[in-house]
Amino acid sequence: MKTLLRIAAVLSFLFPFVFGMWLLIAALSSSTKDLLVLAAMGAFLVGNAFFVGAMLLAAAEKLGRNDGSK
Repeated sequence: MKTLLRIAAVLSFLFPFVFGMWLLIAALSSSTKDLLVLAAMGAFLVGNAFFVGAMLLAAAEKLGRNDGSK
């Protein structure tokens, strides 16, 4: 279970982070300034990646201390 949570933490960090950075770079490098919504979505996804990835990693480490037993 600990390994599964670690894999989920990495995947839940990487996918939103990469897509969010792609949106931010596309919005900031565009010549038009109408891409504020894309920049906001990109910033949200990057922030979400750091939060969710860290929470799942913390859960995996907490689960590893007592091996799921009470």
